[in-house]
Amino acid sequence: MFQKVSYQVFQDFGSKNGRGECQLKIKAKLNNTSASIPTNIYVCRNQFKDEEVVEHEQAKGLNAMINKYIMELQSIEIDAFRKDIDITIPMLYSMYVEKVTSATPLTEFCDHIMNYGSGRREVTKNRYKTIVKEFERYHPGVCLEDIDIIWLKKFEKTRLNQGVSDSTVWSNMKVLRMLFNEAIKRDLMKPNQNPFRLYEIPEIRSRNDVLMFQQVEEFELMGLRTAAERRVRDIFCFACYTGLRWYDIKQLKSSNITKVGDVTWLKIKTHKTGAFVQIPLSIIFFGNALRILEKYESVEKMVSYALNSSVNRELKPLLDKAGIGGGQRVSMHTARRTCLTGLADFGVPIQTIQKIAGHSRITTTSKYVQLSTGMIQRDLEHAFCEGNANKIVHIDLKRPIMRISVTGKKLFVGSELMRCKNCSFYQKYNCKLFKKRMNNESWCDSFSERLDGEPYRF
Repeated sequence: MFQKVSYQVFQDFGSKNGRGECQLKIKAKLNNTSASIPTNIYVCRNQFKDEEVVEHEQAKGLNAMINKYIMELQSIEIDAFRKDIDITIPMLYSMYVEKVTSATPLTEFCDHIMNYGSGRREVTKNRYKTIVKEFERYHPGVCLEDIDIIWLKKFEKTRLNQGVSDSTVWSNMKVLRMLFNEAIKRDLMKPNQNPFRLYEIPEIRSRNDVLMFQQVEEFELMGLRTAAERRVRDIFCFACYTGLRWYDIKQLKSSNITKVGDVTWLKIKTHKTGAFVQIPLSIIFFGNALRILEKYESVEKMVSYALNSSVNRELKPLLDKAGIGGGQRVSMHTARRTCLTGLADFGVPIQTIQKIAGHSRITTTSKYVQLSTGMIQRDLEHAFCEGNANKIVHIDLKRPIMRISVTGKKLFVGSELMRCKNCSFYQKYNCKLFKKRMNNESWCDSFSERLDGEPYRF
């Protein structure tokens, strides 16, 4: 059933112009939802009464303008009624104030979403706008109404055939899914019109393009002929030793390097997240990053370069020449992963790595840290070292069980082996529940049976 929106004109005392006049707004209300729609009319407090402009030299014309605003809103209602669309307040607001519909070209729609009610950072907004331009190049003038499940699959296939990585394609799809969700939130589309109900975006596989710390040192010490090659190598190695992103390295200045006591610090506000990062250059990775900076007159001399893509393009042949990287896709971002994994390999706590990386969530840091062979070896050596207490020396179902206690004393416990179904230990004395119920006649219900003559003390 069609429902009519009600309109009420009011004066917003919190919105004033340079002359101290208050703005007139129109409150659109339907059921329990309402929205304030601004106008370009400003009058003094005593010049507005009973939803009309009074005691104003242009009162008649201003009241006509108010009626025009309401008529424009009603025309949107009538157009939706003709198309058999149930009008809602979010839809009315988006179509009148933001001037967007589901038929608006995707680039314009994205611009409006980013400008109205978006709490995203500026760098994120720019990245979304760049991605939407890829959709525009694939299908000029495309809008949300043009996109269905067939369109999505064709776009994916075309981009993959062009040599674009699958992770890039799926990242683009996530941006497009976000635009559909924003349109549905504004009631510009119905949920069943969202093609992502039928199209599942695969999870982006985390890349394991990480170099070993020894490989980075070998690459740093490798002899190169030209100064340009040495500078590319130094930028990459500096990123491996600090974990900075390319854009953060690009904006480095001498003022970012300070010395406090005997420690030289690098302090910078990251470009992507705006986090304040402090890195002790003279300590991290034995001061290798600081040694690289000392080769140049200033930080600006080292980091002055054109584009990230240019560095990546010149980096690959240098790594191939050094025999480093193998079949991995090594880039400047590989250096960041290498640094964070190397810090974990040296035993640095994950919370410290998070601060150095400038991540707001520790889960993001854990995705960057790859499980290296050195970490596996260290953890297993710690677990199975000779000094590890509570280690079972011999287990036999038919013979007595010899065990080493925490104090190192050898004990013979029982003549048969019983297994706890809860904790999977093969001796009652290992079971956590047994220690709690040691003096209880019922014992632990998880044991298969209680042997006669078994000692009560451990």
